[in-house]
This record gives sequence, C-alpha cells and structure tokens, in this order.
Amino acid sequence: MPKISVLTSVYNESEKELLDCVDSILQQTFSDFEFILVNDNPVREELDQMLADLSRKDRRIKVLKNPKNYGLAWSMNRAAAISRSPYLARMDADDISEPNRLEEELKFLINNNCDLVCTRYKTINEQGRILQKESPFYTKEQIMAFLPYRNIIHHPTVLMKKSIFHAVGGYRIYPCAQDYDLWLRFLETGYQIEMLPQILLQYRVRKASTTGQRRYLQALTLNYMRKLYKNWKKYGKDGYSPENYASYLKRNGAEDPKKQAAFRKASLYLLDSQNPIHTPVKKILLKLRVFLSSGVYRKNFIYKIQHKLSTFR
Repeated sequence: MPKISVLTSVYNESEKELLDCVDSILQQTFSDFEFILVNDNPVREELDQMLADLSRKDRRIKVLKNPKNYGLAWSMNRAAAISRSPYLARMDADDISEPNRLEEELKFLINNNCDLVCTRYKTINEQGRILQKESPFYTKEQIMAFLPYRNIIHHPTVLMKKSIFHAVGGYRIYPCAQDYDLWLRFLETGYQIEMLPQILLQYRVRKASTTGQRRYLQALTLNYMRKLYKNWKKYGKDGYSPENYASYLKRNGAEDPKKQAAFRKASLYLLDSQNPIHTPVKKILLKLRVFLSSGVYRKNFIYKIQHKLSTFR
C-alpha cells in the first residue's frame, strides 16, 4: 500500500503544463506514492491519449475518466474514495512541485503530529517564468486566527491525513472555493493545521479571464462559507445544505445583472485605488466608492477589519 495518494483533476491544461506537473511528481525524492489523475474533460480526445500514455509511463499513475465535466470537488472526492493511502496530497495540473515537497511535508506532518500541512509557494507565469511574488509564512496560531476571515492555505500545497478528509465528508460541491470550506470545517473540528516555511510549489498564474459574473459568484460563495463558520461557532452546526446555499445566492442576487454590474464597478474602483499616481486622499475616496458600490465589498471590508483585529490577539 502506498504511503501517499496525490490527487489531480485535469481539464483544459496544455500538454506541456500537464507533463511538467506530472514530471514534478514522478521525480519526487519520496517515491512511495500513487498518482491519481482524473480526466474531467471527457470530450477532449487528445487528453485521453495523453493520460493513457502517462499511465503506461509509470505504474504509480492511475487514470479515472468522468462521464462528463463534474468539476473539481466531485473529481477530488472520487479520487479520494479509491485512494489506497493514509495521506492525501493535492496537486493542480498546471503547477510544479519542488522535488522534495512530499518528503518534507510527510516528515513534518508525522514529526509534529499535525493533521494537515501546507507550504509557501512562488508564482510562475503562463510561460513558466518565475515571478517575484512569494507567499508569506503563517504560524499555527496565525492560521487559526486568520483562516475564518481569509483563505491563507494554498490548495495544491496541501498534504493531509485521509482520515480527517473523510471524517468531515470530503469536499462539498461548490462551483468555486471548495478548499476554503474544507479548511474551515477542519478548523471547526479542531484538527491541527500547520505551514512549512519552505517554498515547495511553483504556482501558475494566468491573465485575468474570469468573467464579472463568475467573480461575483466567488465573492458571494466566500462570504457564505464565512457565514457557515460563524453559525458553527454560535450554534454548534453550520446549517449547510445545497438548498440553503442556493437560497443564499438567490437572496444576494447572484444572477442579478444590476448587482453584478455594481460589483464590477466596485472592483474597478478598488483596482484604481492601487494606482501609485494617485494622492493618498484620492486613494481613500476611491476605496470609499468601493464600499458604497457593492454590498459584497462592504461585507469583505468588515471581514478585513476582523482579520486585522485578530492579529492583535
């Protein structure tokens, strides 16, 4: 039985991106793993061939094919259900793991008796060029304090015990931010989460392509997840159901063109407020327009204040 199951969903990644990702896992210094690749784009014929070739390349690779595009959460639940290992590692199909990632994560998780470990990462662009941005390090105490207000755990850096994943029911089927909901439920249950100070992943960033409607949905979903966590703190249960989530989106106008437009306008104000040519007064006025333009941003502002206050605890 392998020690770690690496779970990856494949959709629209290029052949080079996928090969770079797979090679970075196959060349790990820790070799006792299985690598489960889920084809979540079954109509893409060339992807079938790529994955078949990869499975012949290394016996540790196992390929699953979804009957249709089910999304990341469903695909990862399916992969976790057939995994044979006590530990699950996440990996995105267009990212690159450093050669010692799995070895360092497993050693840290066992030696520190924690349930989930994540790491820092550096960013690369679509061509694979390393960018300047590196993610910050957070202590265990900071993770516990900050996570209810902001997702500071990068999904494809995670190694966790499979037992805790199944104990909370795996990923809920959200259209986005499925990982943040999972981390909050781990936090609710009292599982130990820590971060390695090393940079063990190259995270690929792309030119903004998300539609305004999609960004608004993401913002609403994040606020809904924070609301669930507050419910759990107050009542001992979060009250989630697919129907409850759908009702929340409807109440907050997820498909309302006017609210989507207001959110887009607020996003542009926020972007403009970061322009270095503006005076401090101009930047403040632009941020005030952000606050006044969109209810989602008003809630986000409150969460940011709470996040700042948590740093002084």
